[in-house]
Amino acid sequence: MRSRDTSEEMHRYQVEWYRKLSDSEKFQTTLQMMDDGRALVASSIKNKFPDISEIDLRIETFKRIYKKDFSKEEMQNITSSMRKSLEKYFSEQQL
Repeated sequence: MRSRDTSEEMHRYQVEWYRKLSDSEKFQTTLQMMDDGRALVASSIKNKFPDISEIDLRIETFKRIYKKDFSKEEMQNITSSMRKSLEKYFSEQQL
């Protein structure tokens, strides 16, 4: 599917390039795009809330990415568990 901001010529080039990749390269490319997308979301949140803690940033990033995938109750349960785990992780890192 071609993005609206991508010319037809560039789209054909991208498709040809992608088809030449090995399965491993395709997997690595997909992981990199996911990481880049997550970083963009986190950056947007950080710009809006510059003093946000690392824990809250991770939770808010998760909520923004997965808000349509879980009910409010499920999201609350997940983020509550995330908070506990992250607090434990970061407290152990301080030792």
